Amino acid sequence: MSNMSNDPIAPRPSPALADLFIPERTEEIAFWSGLALGYGRVAVNWHCGTGELAIGLAKSGLRVLGVDPNPEAIEVARARESSTPPASDTSMLLTWLCHEPRLVSLPGPADFSVLSGEVLGTYLVADVRLGLLRNLFEYLRPGGALGLTVPLAPPSGVVPNKYISGPLRRLPKGFFARRVSTLEYDAANSLLNGQDEVLVRLPDGEQHFHETYTRRLYSPAEIFALLREVGFVGVGMWGGWDGRPLRQANGWFVVRAERPLHRPVGKKVV
Repeated sequence: MSNMSNDPIAPRPSPALADLFIPERTEEIAFWSGLALGYGRVAVNWHCGTGELAIGLAKSGLRVLGVDPNPEAIEVARARESSTPPASDTSMLLTWLCHEPRLVSLPGPADFSVLSGEVLGTYLVADVRLGLLRNLFEYLRPGGALGLTVPLAPPSGVVPNKYISGPLRRLPKGFFARRVSTLEYDAANSLLNGQDEVLVRLPDGEQHFHETYTRRLYSPAEIFALLREVGFVGVGMWGGWDGRPLRQANGWFVVRAERPLHRPVGKKVV
């Protein structure tokens, strides 16, 4: 908890504290590891954040590169790696890179790439979004695959106006955390506008955080059209880590797409 701001009011939680409101990722790690190992041994975790997913992939035997533009998140990821024992006597093969994923140059292609969490929804500008996906395509070997978590646009065009959530991780004794989210959905543009008020109470005081954000939500048809424009071929879609169908999805869905074996880079797919 040393990354917490000492100010009574801060604009947002540190990356380490933000993880309190992300569900435990055991099922997600198993899901991505199973897919990745079917394509090879080299994986890139784009927008890796504080490294939990990247470390989980590495513990499964993959050689993993974690890329994120936030230096504080990468610092937390390195610390997390140093305190995580490998799953066997073999050392984990992990590399961290602090850089903008849309612009970064990598030493070579991966067998599998993953972009998980709410990250895709934060790319609001179409050209920037395409730039990100094109770079992911560029650093994936022909025949390799991309795994995406996609924020799902509600078919009804309606989302709850407000909800309250507690931490989704176990807290140390004497700690308390709560998040109150106020939401407004612009169905015409598939944009979710939100405002979070976060309270973290420690034995020696409280911290309050405030964050406003906008997320782009997608229908399955929209995301597959976007992937085709870049050059990917969609090969799978699920509503959760247990392989449930899309109709049972709860606010997000999972997509797997491949880079074709024999299509030159840059050739438009009709």
